[in-house]
Amino acid sequence: LLHLLTTTLSRAGYVVDVRLGSSVTPDLFRNLTRYSLVILRLHGGYGVRRSGERVGGLFTGVVWSYRFYRLALEGYVAKGAPFYAQERAYVALLPKFLRERVRGSFPPNSTVVAFGCYTALDPKVAEALFSHGLRYYIGWRGRVSVEHMDRVLSLLVELLAAGTDPAEAVEEVNKVFGPDPSTGEALVLYTSPR
Repeated sequence: LLHLLTTTLSRAGYVVDVRLGSSVTPDLFRNLTRYSLVILRLHGGYGVRRSGERVGGLFTGVVWSYRFYRLALEGYVAKGAPFYAQERAYVALLPKFLRERVRGSFPPNSTVVAFGCYTALDPKVAEALFSHGLRYYIGWRGRVSVEHMDRVLSLLVELLAAGTDPAEAVEEVNKVFGPDPSTGEALVLYTSPR
């Protein structure tokens, strides 16, 4: 899939920068505004604060350690464990990090495609990136199977690379593939109000 996506985007004129595993760091997210199209293939998640409020976040590839404890106390990050591997924990970035620690502004009409379970559960994740000029945020509210996600991602990137409006692209892939047959989740789009 990675080769297919890279080829599709390169042919459309994009300069492709691939980061995998532990190179998906908080610093990478701090500099997301360098890109007009960002494709994140990662875990999303949510936690419940003492107040009962649910807060969403995006996982990095950085293994959790207590050097992030201060940032966690300040509400920027959380210790995140994938639902299928609770013994492994990673640094998850919360909306406050995306709002206050991301540098600069996105180019006009930029899109972030966040492909992973729960990446669009909390609209505050998208809203934090909208505060930096992002126009479109695409993801999943709940759990989604890898097979369905990869089929949808392949067509979505093909449509976006061809210049299809992101709202039309999301509508098209949902029409072609429907919701995930194993979870019932459909792809969602958040659009900046600006």
